[in-house]
Amino acid sequence: MPVMGVATVLAGRYRLEWLVAAGGVGEVWRGRDEVLGRAVAVKLLRAEYTSHPEALARFRAEARHAADVGHPGVAQVYDYGEDGRPYLVMELACQGSRMSRPWI
Repeated sequence: MPVMGVATVLAGRYRLEWLVAAGGVGEVWRGRDEVLGRAVAVKLLRAEYTSHPEALARFRAEARHAADVGHPGVAQVYDYGEDGRPYLVMELACQGSRMSRPWI
């Protein structure tokens, strides 16, 4: 299983810039879509879970379900793939984005 880190490029397109957060089964990286020239969030399934069928199925289901949601308070899903490790590419929610605005 390849090690993912700063400057890793997934699918020839998504460059990992820095680790934002890590949890039980996943990591979230700030990344850059080299094709469209925009900042993105990249969620990766942790390497130790890629051989667990249940964890992989849940990660794939999360990607499908998240892609079905269309709401200003939920990050938009841009892509899903498996390049060494499964990954989910999403809108980057940061200060000043529609995701950070308080509800009125």
